[in-house]
Amino acid sequence: MITEDYVSFEVAKLLKEKGFLKKEDLRITQNLSFYDNIGLHHNLNKWYDSLIQDKIDFVVAPTHQMAMKWLREVYHIEINITFGFPFINGKQQYKYFWSIVRVCDNHLEYPMDDPNSAFYNEEMADSFEEAVEAALKYCLENLI
Repeated sequence: MITEDYVSFEVAKLLKEKGFLKKEDLRITQNLSFYDNIGLHHNLNKWYDSLIQDKIDFVVAPTHQMAMKWLREVYHIEINITFGFPFINGKQQYKYFWSIVRVCDNHLEYPMDDPNSAFYNEEMADSFEEAVEAALKYCLENLI
């Protein structure tokens, strides 16, 4: 069964800090989940009214797609995911790679192209979802 992938608790907190979504936006937003103040993951549709009624603090957990769309539309940042077969410890392995592109008026910026970047050699992941998660975290911590 195919399911939607939501951002991790850590990325959800970063999104909240960066202004991704406010509580007043939740009524009109579909397909969200949330993490409560102790980090438990819940479906928003079932818990929304009790959260507001009890005034519980919570962190919205959007899908990977929603977070990536927000980065594109608000900050003009594209996350690119591709795959390949690098040699790791002498063995060829299937890995996913992520890169970031900032779309400017008349050019593109590649913030990770600097070989001195701490993340330059860490853009590999074992799954597509892990690559998206790592790229989202990088953008939220370093570019916004």
